[in-house]
Amino acid sequence: MVALIVATGASAHGGGAASQLFLSEITSIAPAIPGVTGAVLSRDDQIELDNAQGATFTVLGYEGEPYLRFSKDGISVNLHSPARYLNSDRFAQVSLPADANAKLAPKWDVLTLGKRWSWHDHRIHWMSTILPPTAKADPKRSHLVFDWTIPLQVAGAGTSTIAGKLTYVPPKGGSDIGLIVGIALPVGVVLLAGAASVLLVLRRRRGSTPTA
Repeated sequence: MVALIVATGASAHGGGAASQLFLSEITSIAPAIPGVTGAVLSRDDQIELDNAQGATFTVLGYEGEPYLRFSKDGISVNLHSPARYLNSDRFAQVSLPADANAKLAPKWDVLTLGKRWSWHDHRIHWMSTILPPTAKADPKRSHLVFDWTIPLQVAGAGTSTIAGKLTYVPPKGGSDIGLIVGIALPVGVVLLAGAASVLLVLRRRRGSTPTA
């Protein structure tokens, strides 16, 4: 059973009316990592891990690169991970610095000496202001939008996976649905789930950015 823990770390991004129509939940961390528990905060905005026993493991980013490192010494972020920057905006509408490159060796920066951290992760939410097709067709009923995963690399123990699900949950009375249906997409936001959206954004940015 995944424990509920209090938010610390990254600031909330929010999602306005859109965020209120979705609920993201962790269903498992498997294989289990001793002492590690997690929860989704603010419905679909952040994921938080509590590393109570100081296990050493790394959260992998959208291109499989090291992103966040947890250990007994605290929690660090890889400044070369594109996820470090993409996660600062709900729709990944940010400019990437030149050294945000998943192929570069990690450059770690300490976030906290504690054992708990929360961050925004595009893999756990719907990256559009337009409802998913199933919800748009029947907005008054709940729908599973997609199952999601976040890979972990565990020191001395191979890999583990945080698994979860995103559900569309209609508002009571349906009053908020009109704020979402038919709204135009922000620039660069596409109707794809989670990490697929982020990878497409990355490809488009790199395709339009001159290389030295």
